[in-house]
Amino acid sequence: MTSNIKKNPDILYKKFKNRIALLMGSSCVASNAWPDLCYVEGDIKGKNGLSSFLQSGLDVCCFEPKNIHVKLGDIYCREAQVFITEHFLNPDLDENTLIFLYFSGHLTIDKEIGNIPCLVTCDTSIENPCSTGISFSWLCNDILSRTRASVCLVIDTCYSGEIIGFKWPENIAVFTSCSKNEKSFVSSEGDQSHFTKLLMCGLKGKGGDSGIVTTDSLADFLKRESINYGQNPDFNLPEIPMLLSKYRESKAAKRTGPLDTSDFNKWAHDFIKVNNADPLMASSNSPFVHALASHETIVVPKSPYSEQLETGKTSQSVIAFEYLLDWFDKNESSLALVLGDTGLGKSVLLRKVTYKLCSNLEEGKCDRYPLYLNLRMYLDVRLDKPATLPDRTEDEESMRRFRAILIDWLQNEEGIFVSWEEFIQLVESGKLLLVFDGLDEMCRDGKQETVQKCILLLSRLHRGTSRIILSCRTHFFRSKKLMLNLFLNTNFLSNNPEILTLCEFQETEIAHVVQWRLNHEERKQWNQLEKNDVLGITQLSRRPFLLDLLIGHLTEGKKISPSALYKSLLDAWLVRDNWRFSQFMSDFEDQIQRDFHSIQKYISKEEHSQMSFDGIQSILSEHKIIWYEDV
Repeated sequence: MTSNIKKNPDILYKKFKNRIALLMGSSCVASNAWPDLCYVEGDIKGKNGLSSFLQSGLDVCCFEPKNIHVKLGDIYCREAQVFITEHFLNPDLDENTLIFLYFSGHLTIDKEIGNIPCLVTCDTSIENPCSTGISFSWLCNDILSRTRASVCLVIDTCYSGEIIGFKWPENIAVFTSCSKNEKSFVSSEGDQSHFTKLLMCGLKGKGGDSGIVTTDSLADFLKRESINYGQNPDFNLPEIPMLLSKYRESKAAKRTGPLDTSDFNKWAHDFIKVNNADPLMASSNSPFVHALASHETIVVPKSPYSEQLETGKTSQSVIAFEYLLDWFDKNESSLALVLGDTGLGKSVLLRKVTYKLCSNLEEGKCDRYPLYLNLRMYLDVRLDKPATLPDRTEDEESMRRFRAILIDWLQNEEGIFVSWEEFIQLVESGKLLLVFDGLDEMCRDGKQETVQKCILLLSRLHRGTSRIILSCRTHFFRSKKLMLNLFLNTNFLSNNPEILTLCEFQETEIAHVVQWRLNHEERKQWNQLEKNDVLGITQLSRRPFLLDLLIGHLTEGKKISPSALYKSLLDAWLVRDNWRFSQFMSDFEDQIQRDFHSIQKYISKEEHSQMSFDGIQSILSEHKIIWYEDV
C-alpha cells in the first residue's frame, strides 16, 4: 500500500461553509471490454444511495439538495468533462467550499500514453481511453490544480489505487476503493459496492471520535474495516484534515429493552374505533371509495443543469382510494402528493385510506403501521430562519423544532411512546406508512421560502423504504411550475414522486351520495331543488364538503330558503377555515390601531389643529395608508 497520510497535530481540521457533491456513476459502456455494472445505480440513487445519504445522513454537515448534482447511466466523455469543468472552475468558489467528487464504475489504463489511468464512460474506446474517457492527467493538472475549493475525491473502481501516484494539490483528499493491483467488489447484498457501503458507514460517525469525522479518521476507519476483505483502500490526504461530517452526541433517554411497537398497534385499533361511527369511514359503499383523481408523475431531470421539474403525461382518471392502497405496496415511488381545491375531500380520503390500512393491520393482511398526522400541529412554529441557540446553525434549529413538535404530538396526543431515534429507525425500515395531511396548514404566511423549508424538513423523513402521502390545497402554490420547483431541491426526488389531483364530483358521484344519504321523501325534495336550481345546488354539490352540508340541511328537516341555506354554508365555511384568517385579521386590526394613534398624535399638535382635508390625505399617504375617497 502506498498511502500518503500526513498529519499535523497542531491543527484539528478544516471546516467549510459550503458543500457541493458531484456524484457520477457509469453503469453502461458501449465496448465489450468492460461489463455493465448493475450496482452502480444503487451506489448513487438507490434508497440507501449516496444522493439521499448526503442530504439526510450527515447530521450537522448535510449537503443541501440543490448542491447535489448527479450524472448516472449513459455518461458520455464530453458531457462528463463539461459537467466537471463547470463545477470546479466556477468563479464563485472559494476556500470555504468543499466539493465531494465521487465516481463508481470502471477504470482503465492508457498504456500508449504513459500508463495514465482513465475513468470509463459509455463511449470510451479501449484503444484510446485518454481521449475518449476521463483522464486523471487532465483531471489532476487541468481541473483540480486550478480550483479554489477543497476537494474530497472518492473513486470506487477496480485498480483505483493507480491514481495515488499523481502529484495531487494540497487542497485535495483522495480515497480509492482498493490498491492499484486489486479489484473492487460488490457487497453481499448485491445492491451496492462494498466500499461505498463502508464509506457511508464511516461518514455516518463510525469513522471518527466524539462525533467528528475527518479525512484522516475516515481513512483509518476504512483501512481497519477492510482487513481480510480482499481489497485495501488507498489514500492521499492533505496535511490539514478536512471535516467531512459532525454528529452531536445524543443525550436523549434511551429505551433499555427492545423497541415496543404495541403503541402503534393500539393507535391503529383506536383509529378504527373512533372512525367506526363515521359512515364515510366504515362503509364500503362510501362515495369516497369511488372518487376520481387525475394522475401524474414528477419526472426527475436527467441533466444536472436542469432548473425545474416537469410532469409526465396526465393519465386517465384513477380511483384515488384504490390507487393509494395499491401504491403503498409499490417500490417505484416513495411519495404520493394528493392535491385538490378546498372542500374536495383530501382529508376524508386520507383518513379513509388510513382506516383501511389500520383494518388490514388488525386482520393480519399488513405488517406495517399506518400513521395519520395533521400538519396543522406546526402552525405558527417558526421553522424558517429561526432564532438559534448558541453553537447551532439555522438548519439544526429548524430540525430541532420540527422533531420536538412531532415527538411531543406522538407521545402526548397520540399515545405513542417513541423517541426520535426509534421513530427514524421505524421510518428507515419501511415499517411506518406516514400519512401527512395539510402541507398548506404547516405555515400561515405562505411565503415561498417558508414552504420550501417545510417541504425540506418533511423530506428528511424520506429514508430507506419509507412511504409518505402528503396532501395540500392546489392553490396553495401560485403555479404548477412553482410547486414542482419547490420539490426540486429535496430528498423526495430519489424516486419519481406521484401526484393525484382530486376531481370535483360529477353527476354520478353526486347521485351516489344522494342515494346513500337520503330517504325516499328527502330525495324527492332534493330532486325538486335540483330541477329548479334557484340556489345553484348543481354547482355547489360538486364540492363534497358543500354537498355534505346541503344534505345535512335536508336531513335535519330545515326549511330550504336561499337566505337560510347560504347563511348555513357561510357559517360552516368560516368555522372550518377560521384559523386561516384569525391571525391575519388580528394583525390587520393592530396595524389600524397603530396608524390611528400615530395620526391622532400628529394632528393634536397645535400647528396642525386647523389642518385641511388635503393635509389629512397627505398624512395618510405619508404613513402608507390607502385613502378611499368613497368612504
